[in-house]
Amino acid sequence: MHRAASGVLPKMPVQSSDTY
Repeated sequence: MHRAASGVLPKMPVQSSDTY
């Protein structure tokens, strides 16, 4: 899920949290 989020919301700060 975090993988897609990083690509869908690269400008969002949540990506960092999702990546973890």
